Amino acid sequence: MYGVLPAGMYRVGKDLPAGTYKVKKTGTDSYVEITSSSTRAEKDTIDYETIKEEKEITVKDGQYLRMSNAELRFK
Repeated sequence: MYGVLPAGMYRVGKDLPAGTYKVKKTGTDSYVEITSSSTRAEKDTIDYETIKEEKEITVKDGQYLRMSNAELRFK
């Protein structure tokens, strides 16, 4: 059985553990963004990708994960 985190912004190490996860599209214009700060400044972007159906991502402690029209699935 999987748990699900809905679209939003999460701090890795606080809101979810570091690790590898699957992100699934839930609507149009779905994307996942990993940043080094919560301000979302372009210089802080580590990864930004649109999601066609499902995408595997790896996040580390201290990073921020932002998802739009997508959900993160975990065991």
